[in-house]
Amino acid sequence: MLSLLSEGLTNGQIAQRLGVSENTAKSHVAEILSKLEVPDRTAAAGMFKSLKPRPQYGLLVGFTGLLRKLRSPTAIKVAGGVAAVTTVAAIVAFVVGILLMSSREPDGTPFAPDGRTGDANLNGIIERLLSQDAESLAGTFSEVSAREGAVIGGPVGLGNAQNLSLADWTSRLGSAGRSLHAAFGAASSDLLLPQPPPSSGVPVSPDPGYDYYIVLSVDDGGETPNGWRFAIKDRQVVDIVITGSPYPDASYPGSPRALTPSPADEYDRFLVLPPESEWPAPTPMPRSATGGPLLPAGTTAPFAPAGRTAETELNRLIEALLSEPQAELSRRFPNLAAREERQIAVQSMGAFATSPRESRVPKADWTARLSAASRSLYAVAGGDPVEVILAVDTGAGVTEAWTFAVRQGELVEVAIYNGDLPPGAESGAFLLGATPNISENYNRFLVLPPEAALPRPPPAHAFAVSTGSPTVDRLLSLLAAHDVAGLLGSLAPGETIPFQESCATAPASLPRAQVEARLRLIAEKATSVRSVANVPAGYQPEADHVIEVFIEELPYRWMIQYLVERQGSIVGLAACVPSSLPEYIVAPPPGGLAAVSPSRRSGIVVVDAVLDALQAGDAARLVTLIDPTLMPCPGEYGPQCLPGETPGTTTVRVLPGSVCHGEYPRLEEGGEYLLAQNLSRMGLYSVTRWQSPPGFPDLHNRGSMIALLMASDGSAAQLGFSDSGITFWQRKCGPPDPQPPVPQGPPSYLLPPL
Repeated sequence: MLSLLSEGLTNGQIAQRLGVSENTAKSHVAEILSKLEVPDRTAAAGMFKSLKPRPQYGLLVGFTGLLRKLRSPTAIKVAGGVAAVTTVAAIVAFVVGILLMSSREPDGTPFAPDGRTGDANLNGIIERLLSQDAESLAGTFSEVSAREGAVIGGPVGLGNAQNLSLADWTSRLGSAGRSLHAAFGAASSDLLLPQPPPSSGVPVSPDPGYDYYIVLSVDDGGETPNGWRFAIKDRQVVDIVITGSPYPDASYPGSPRALTPSPADEYDRFLVLPPESEWPAPTPMPRSATGGPLLPAGTTAPFAPAGRTAETELNRLIEALLSEPQAELSRRFPNLAAREERQIAVQSMGAFATSPRESRVPKADWTARLSAASRSLYAVAGGDPVEVILAVDTGAGVTEAWTFAVRQGELVEVAIYNGDLPPGAESGAFLLGATPNISENYNRFLVLPPEAALPRPPPAHAFAVSTGSPTVDRLLSLLAAHDVAGLLGSLAPGETIPFQESCATAPASLPRAQVEARLRLIAEKATSVRSVANVPAGYQPEADHVIEVFIEELPYRWMIQYLVERQGSIVGLAACVPSSLPEYIVAPPPGGLAAVSPSRRSGIVVVDAVLDALQAGDAARLVTLIDPTLMPCPGEYGPQCLPGETPGTTTVRVLPGSVCHGEYPRLEEGGEYLLAQNLSRMGLYSVTRWQSPPGFPDLHNRGSMIALLMASDGSAAQLGFSDSGITFWQRKCGPPDPQPPVPQGPPSYLLPPL
């Protein structure tokens, strides 16, 4: 090593010669400088060059003196071990070998804040930075200034950097709480700054040969500690970077983590590792619903919390997680950190929302938390890996969900889910979110959640209900008895049977055999009847009723099937309950869409006044024809509060509308807003009695009629009216459709839903 130093090689070049990492080379150079008690590399190289060539014994005596200067017990041992070595290269090789052997073990690097490096000089700098007051800091680091700004793009530098004087930074640091966050070797790929615009920061410059970085966590009264990074070159602090963040979370730029490389990616750079809780959270391992143990076909899984699996070793692990103290948990699961996902409450457009924050929980912490909490088994889901889910009550009012991934009998992952819940949410909501969907994954469950937590059947009528129609009641009795033959016998004759794939399509036909297979499934798995709807005139196929039947297709998975009934026979299968026909106040023109004209009027005063104002482009007149809705600001999509208005309290007059999503222009802007929708090119197609537009909340369910405006290309808009004026507007989202979207009426029920 000394020979290479004497050649004037850089740390990177030394590392390349010796086949070690650059960080290892830097560490050994620093150790040599410290042991030789020389100020820099040049002095060490000069000391080496002062050794003159001499015979074997003379060389050994000279080098033994150098080793004594190193004052290392292991170094003295080396002197005796190289008595037969005759070349400087061989001696240097021995020195490097001993230094490598005395290096820290891969898993022996100490953790901050208490850990220190193996270098006395670095440790001295760390202690002074941690303990000295402002005056002492100014005296110790009298020629060092600092830069402060926001980290951009990770631990590469600052934007909008500002210079701080010696007095400024020493005053702040000397009066703040501080602890060591990490110490690590510099790398040639490190940058001091990103490349910001010239006006926003200092230009980018490559690493000027720093040896090490020391990062402190500094609490100077802000919401979170700031990161302070001290660059070390030739055993001296030569540069200071300070960064802050407005975010109350360590994963955002501004924290000490933002100035530190990831230990997971660059472990070998570290002389002192960050506190393990500051490491990135473990990456979730992939899941597969197949592979691993699954519920055997034809068996029923037991219920938690008392139930257990049929796997002996898995049950032993479950018992350990439920009952063992921290010491035993730590022994049983060494070197396994947990991932914690905490939901943090935030405000989004005036409404409650959460934002997930992930963090790493060291083994010592999660085992302590688990052992101190009340814990019970919630579920076990098979697959690869098996997931053991515990309900963990820490006494904070929210039940946490802890999931333990098990593969081949070994615990391989721990995840914790907790945080803030929306108002009114159940305390066990995190357990529901952490558990696979039971209706989709029943065969995976080796232990089901507690019965009280399982999905409940949807509200519906028992088949014994009387509808008032003998023909319908007879079909319901067949379903109640799961009478497959009776239900098949009620199927109307024909080689094909009408079948509706979706509510938006006209009925097609299915071969009779396929319909019979569907009826067989319905008869076997029917559980209840949701409703019986009357069929309006013109419905295809011609029928009397549509019967909504719940079937439990799979355990805890309910679906609706629609039987089309006429005079006691099943004449088809539908996809939804039919709507009633619209009630026209003004019917469509006899020629249909082709006969629509912007000049057509309804004979209804308020509707025609709006049509006249649209044709004239009179925004002021339109404002007088709006019957506004009152709603507080800010709404989810609007209106936003203006200066002087109180969020959630100030009521604003708006014209609710929709083009793909809700829009809420204020009353005074409503005229211009309607004109901007290009409604003037459309003509009146029809006016119908009020029916609430699909997807609109009750807030907009105001008015007595709806005017449908259309253009020849199929573009359409609906205007809701009260006797006073417009109550809402809605323009069709998506491409034009030549089929006029006439508002349909609600279904007419013989037996309404519960």
